[in-house]
Amino acid sequence: MRIDAVHANVVSQLRLLADLIDAEMVAGAFVASLGSRALATRSALGSYAFARVLPDHALDPLAGTYATICSVCGWSQMPPGHDAFEQQNADRLVVERRKWGGVRHLDPQYAAYDLGEFHTSPPTDATADDWRRLDLILRTPALLGPDAKAADLARAIQSVLPSNKYERMILIQILAYIGVLETPGHPSFFDGYVPSQRRDIPRQRFADWAYPAIWWRARHGVRLDAVAYWFPRSSLIRTG
Repeated sequence: MRIDAVHANVVSQLRLLADLIDAEMVAGAFVASLGSRALATRSALGSYAFARVLPDHALDPLAGTYATICSVCGWSQMPPGHDAFEQQNADRLVVERRKWGGVRHLDPQYAAYDLGEFHTSPPTDATADDWRRLDLILRTPALLGPDAKAADLARAIQSVLPSNKYERMILIQILAYIGVLETPGHPSFFDGYVPSQRRDIPRQRFADWAYPAIWWRARHGVRLDAVAYWFPRSSLIRTG
């Protein structure tokens, strides 16, 4: 199959899955995972946030790269003869979903796999305790210093849910993808699609956090209209 056709298949699959999956269902699974630690189903919200605004587009390869990489969505494929590498990468995506709740939610291949698995999985119901955990997470930024970063938030919520450092890191990055933790000048995927080349990160030696969570500071707080869209049962909607 031609490489542009492979890309087109992934894009169409993602857009179809976004239409088939209900936002309330995928957000509810995220909330339910806070108590159950069901990381695989937690992952789907990050992938869904990406897929729901992904535009239909043709492959637009970046120049000067060894692999073929689409400048619009970031889809990539190695040149022929790298089947072992591609399989190793596919296997890694499976592990990342199960072990941490995903890592590459903005990778079209991962998002398609993630949402495909979620679509065929049984529904999960969040408990009152799960919603309490979410509210504690969303209220924590107001308790931090104004310049506190995403890493500080991750440490501050460690007693709220069963988790390790990397699980909390991914959880916060998902909240940034969906616009609940949003930074002025560095848009999330809540209002629309952000092309891969516009997902800038600060110039620093190490960048452990993904766009846009890496830009978030506690003074930015939480975006209430995004909370209302994804988590309408949150007490933040009632109390502000």
